[in-house]
Amino acid sequence: ASEIIPNFLYLGDFQNGSEMSQLQALGITHIIDATNEHYSEETAKELSINYLPIDIWDIEKADISQYFESTNEFIQSAKDQNGKLLCHCRAGWSRSPSIVLAYLISSRFSASLKEALIWTVSQRPFVCPNNGFRDQLRCYETKILGAQS
Repeated sequence: ASEIIPNFLYLGDFQNGSEMSQLQALGITHIIDATNEHYSEETAKELSINYLPIDIWDIEKADISQYFESTNEFIQSAKDQNGKLLCHCRAGWSRSPSIVLAYLISSRFSASLKEALIWTVSQRPFVCPNNGFRDQLRCYETKILGAQS
């Protein structure tokens, strides 16, 4: 898993979300599972980790923006509880990064999409939200910040 916000927010793939030893070593208390397969569900139950499944396909026409508010709230809740959160999808390069980028853009950080993407890619180089997700992130950026970067 890649550390996006030190000692708090991690981004990864489905293996990161189901490897008990890694989750325990990182002290993960919350998981957002942005796959349709719910890879982390059993592991989260077993380790008493707060678990939020997001059913979304990694296709351009999928509406990931419908989840931004609920995922932002879940991430903020983990932060408020001094928890550690792993957001993952299957490969960790489109769906879960889109959720993390939305959080970084949200009013809690007020990063532009460009700033958030540069930072996230610096921590996890193969991050590449699909074009549909990028368009939705641009719209979200305008909604939150009033302009696009």
